[in-house]
Amino acid sequence: MSYNVYTLTIEQLRDLIASGDDSHDNQIRITTSGDIFLSNIVGADCLDGIAGRFETFDAGNSYVGAGAAADQKYIEELFDAIQHWKESPRTYIDTY
Repeated sequence: MSYNVYTLTIEQLRDLIASGDDSHDNQIRITTSGDIFLSNIVGADCLDGIAGRFETFDAGNSYVGAGAAADQKYIEELFDAIQHWKESPRTYIDTY
């Protein structure tokens, strides 16, 4: 599942987070062409074509999945971080 980062809605972000599997590590990544997606390739691995990435969401910490998607404050914080990234892109997003 991926969306265009420049037209991303908060509901699309919620769907993206809900699609994650918390039994393994996950990472939000943004490609150079503007696609935002949830990856199970994390850290600094396989970064060709990646314009930006969030810190790794470690397995078992409820950063992804239905529970995370239902957390309005968490989703809003992620969404705000993505909006900030669009204004000031950087390769690694670890504070938001």
